[in-house]
Amino acid sequence: MTTQPSRNEYQDQSYLTVLRVLLLIQGGIGVASFLEVLVAGASQGLVLFPILAMTGGGAAASLWLATRLPRLGRRARRAVLLVQYFWLATATVDLLLSVFMTQRLLELVPVLTRIVLPLALIRSLRSSRSRLLFAVPPSRRARRKARRLARRQTKAAAKSEPASGLQVGDFQGAGV
Repeated sequence: MTTQPSRNEYQDQSYLTVLRVLLLIQGGIGVASFLEVLVAGASQGLVLFPILAMTGGGAAASLWLATRLPRLGRRARRAVLLVQYFWLATATVDLLLSVFMTQRLLELVPVLTRIVLPLALIRSLRSSRSRLLFAVPPSRRARRKARRLARRQTKAAAKSEPASGLQVGDFQGAGV
């Protein structure tokens, strides 16, 4: 009996590690943004409180989920997806505010941290590998695809099998 984990367990752990690192990076960026809004808000008053609350909440949720991801399983995956959609919503508000107030788009770093990173996490958490890792049942589309494949295989097997019934000339000349 071997005590070392199999190759699939190593791959699963490395996949979880990548997801956790991405969440930690996102949480760290969220904390830095929170501090930036806090310092800017000190001179502005309560005007920036909603942005402060959204940034702080998103950062706290990302950091908390990064520590709980392997243990919570399916619920953590769903919560991470919700937090990523939240980050995308705040990025959309940020983008619209920057376009309408300053008449220019966001710089490269905010686009990468607020749009690309959540999209990468959403893509990786919605993949089939992630569904297997978190024991999520397959999507409706995947079930339909599996049913179609099974039907095609049974039709192909039925065409390739010879008829199993007896033929008229089977016993001719056999002395019966």
